[in-house]
Amino acid sequence: MYSQLERAQGSIPAIDAGQAAGAHTAASPIRAGLTLREGSLVQTLPLLPRGRDGVALLIAICALMLPLASRPAWAGVTLSPQLSPAAAVANDSLAEARRAFDAGKTAFDAKNFDAAATAFERAAALNPSDARTQLWLGNAYINQAFTANIFRKARLAPRARDAWLRAAALDPRDIESREYLAGYFDQAPGIVGGSAERATAMAQQVRAIDPYRGALLLGSLAERHKDLALAERYYAEAAARPGENDGRGFEAWVVTLEAQQRYAEAYRAASARLKAMPADYLALYHIGRVAGLSGEHVEEGMAALRRARTLERPAATRFGASGVPYWLGILLERTGDRAGAAAELRMSLTMNPSDQKAKDALARVTATP
Repeated sequence: MYSQLERAQGSIPAIDAGQAAGAHTAASPIRAGLTLREGSLVQTLPLLPRGRDGVALLIAICALMLPLASRPAWAGVTLSPQLSPAAAVANDSLAEARRAFDAGKTAFDAKNFDAAATAFERAAALNPSDARTQLWLGNAYINQAFTANIFRKARLAPRARDAWLRAAALDPRDIESREYLAGYFDQAPGIVGGSAERATAMAQQVRAIDPYRGALLLGSLAERHKDLALAERYYAEAAARPGENDGRGFEAWVVTLEAQQRYAEAYRAASARLKAMPADYLALYHIGRVAGLSGEHVEEGMAALRRARTLERPAATRFGASGVPYWLGILLERTGDRAGAAAELRMSLTMNPSDQKAKDALARVTATP
C-alpha cells in the first residue's frame, strides 16, 4: 500500500530503534507509533499511506502560525461535497481537464510539485466533480509544502486537507484520500481541525470500504498512541482477512506481540504461517527474531534465518536486509560461537553501518574474555 506520494518523495526517514531485544521506539510524528530499523530499510506501521514523516512538523508549524479565527467551519468528518457532482461540464472542458490532469501527473512524477499543483488546479477548475483530481491536488500541495518557506507552509497543509476532503466527498469509495485524512486528523492540533476521534472515524470509513486496509489503519492509529493491545486486535483482524496476501497484517500483528514480550504467541503465529506457507520469508524471519528476543528455540531460529537468507525479502516487510545477519549473530552468541557471531554482525554492519545495537553486540563478542 505504498502510495504515490512516498514514491515521489524517495527514501523514508525514521527514528532508528535498533535491533536488540525489545528495542522499539515511537515513530516520527506523521507515521505510526512503532518504528523499527533492522537493516537498510526502515518500516513503521501504516498511518498515512507510508512515508509522510515530515508532515507532522509541517502541521505543527501551520498550527502555530494560523490564528484561531482560521479554524475551518466544519467540526466533524461527515463528508458532503462542496461542489455538485452533477455540475455540467462541457465536453471540450472535460477534454482540457484530462490534458491538465495528465500534465499534472507528469510534473508530479518529475517532482516538479509547483507545476503539478498548477496543472491540477486547472484540471479541478475545469472538472470540479472529479475526485481523482482533488486527491492529486492535495498530494501536490503537501509536497510543495516540504520545500516552501515557513509562511507558505502555513497555507499549503490546510489546502491539502481540503482537497482530500473534497476527494473523499466526491467518491464515497475512495480509500487513499481517507487514509491521508486519518493521518492528518490524528497529527494536526485542534486549531487546524485535528482530533483522535476524527482520525478514528475516518479510519472506520476506510474499514467499511476495505476491511483489510481499514484494520491496518486502525491498528496503526492505536499503536501510535501506544495502545498495543488494541493495535494487536486490529492487526490480528487484518492478518485473518482473505485479502492479506502481502504479509503486512501478519507482520504488524507479530511485531505488536513481540513488543509486548508475548514471545510464545508470536512464535506460534509465525510457526502457523510457515506451516501454511513453507517458503514464506516473513514467517522465517520472525521465527528467528523471536528466538533472538526470547532466547528460546535458538537452533530453530538460526535455521529459519539461514533459510530466509536464500529467499527474496518482500517489499512490504518492515525490516531491512541486515536484520537476518544481526539476529544470526545474536543467536550464535547465545550458542557460544563468538567467531561466527562476529562474522554475522560484521556483515550486518556492512549493510547498516549506523546500527548501534549491532556495534555493541560486535564489541561484546570480540572483547577479550
